[in-house]
Amino acid sequence: MGFIDAADDEVAMLPVLDRLSTGNAELDAIMGGGFPAHSINILMGEPGSGKTILAERLMFANAHDDGRPILFFTTLSEPVDKVVRYLQQFRFYDESKLGTVIQYTSIGQELTEQGVGVLVSLLKEAILEQRPKIIVIDSFKAIHDLSTSVPEMRKMLYEVAGLLTAYDTTVFLVGEYSADQVSIYPEFAVADSMVELARNKLSTRDERFLRVLKLRGSSYLEGFHGFRITDDGLEVFPRLVSPDTPPTYDLLKERVTTGVAGLDKILDGGLHRGRSTFVLGQTGGGKTTLAMQ
Repeated sequence: MGFIDAADDEVAMLPVLDRLSTGNAELDAIMGGGFPAHSINILMGEPGSGKTILAERLMFANAHDDGRPILFFTTLSEPVDKVVRYLQQFRFYDESKLGTVIQYTSIGQELTEQGVGVLVSLLKEAILEQRPKIIVIDSFKAIHDLSTSVPEMRKMLYEVAGLLTAYDTTVFLVGEYSADQVSIYPEFAVADSMVELARNKLSTRDERFLRVLKLRGSSYLEGFHGFRITDDGLEVFPRLVSPDTPPTYDLLKERVTTGVAGLDKILDGGLHRGRSTFVLGQTGGGKTTLAMQ
C-alpha cells in the first residue's frame, strides 16, 4: 500500500459537503462553513440559552424562493401568533417569507393525544406534500419526555432518520438537553452534529458560550466560544487560536538617534528602531532628561 503525495498534481480533490449557513459568519467559520446539508442536527442548552433564536436566524438565512419551504414545528400548545410576536423583534425577520417560504405549525395537541409515534406521520405528510429543505422541531426534548419507553423513542428516531435521508431534508432538533445526557438519550446516536449553548454566572453578570460537540465529516474549531444575543440574533466571538505556522519578523537594522552625539557614537549609531530600550539609574541620574532629549 502506498501513500499519496499531497504535492502530486494528479491527486484527486475530495468531495466538498454542501453546507447551510447559520446566518452568522463567525459561527460558519467555527463550523467550517455551516451545518452539513441533508443532516440531523441537535441544538441543545438550558431554557433561555438562545437555541430557538439560532434556529430561527438559520431559517431566515436559508429562506430562498426555490420551491422548497422551511417548516418549523413547535411542540408547545401555544398559538403560532405568540411565537411570531417575539420573532418580530429581530432584524432578520422578514414578514414576506412567513406563511410561504417559512411555515410555523403547532403539533403539541397531536403529540399529547396520540403519542410520539404521530410525529413520523406528520413529518411524512409534510415531506411528501412540500419537499421541505429544512425542518425545525422545537422542543424535541418535550417529545422525548412524552415517550413511554426507550425502544419506542428509538424506533421513532430511526424512522424519522430514514425518512429525512430519503428526501434530502435537513432537520434541527432543538431541546433543553444537558451535556451529561449526550451519552444516554437515543436521539444523540442519530445526530450528525451537535451544538451546545450555555450560560454561566460570573460574579454579578452572565456569560454565554457555545461549542460544537460533534460535526460529522468535518473539522471545526473546538472549545468554548463567547456570544451574545442581539437584535440580529447571535453575535459570536470565536476563541483565539494560535497560527499553524509561527509568524516571522524581519530584523530592522535601521538606527534612531538618541539626540546625544556622544551616546550615538557609543551605541554605533544610536538605538535599534523597533526595539525596546530599558534606561535605568538612580534618582537624579538623568533618565528622564535623556528620554525627553
